[in-house]
Amino acid sequence: MLSNLIAIKWKTNAALSRPTTSSSVYYGDSILWGAHYATNGAMSPTGIYIFSSHFEMSPWLKVQMIGPNMVTFVRVYNRRDKVGKLF
Repeated sequence: MLSNLIAIKWKTNAALSRPTTSSSVYYGDSILWGAHYATNGAMSPTGIYIFSSHFEMSPWLKVQMIGPNMVTFVRVYNRRDKVGKLF
């Protein structure tokens, strides 16, 4: 039975509190939906104080890391409000 268990090594969040840039911000309002919310480590229960790009075909988010990093895992959280199915 123990052979069926999968060990998951804890990953360090190298992006936590790092500077960010994005292709756009929802309605240009960085106070409510700025790119900096993507790396602040918080999960807002409302539809504000989160990162949200404006409506566009290929939105992007850039995180400025400290030196070179090998990215092996990316976790994206969807919105927790009623509009959260937009992802």
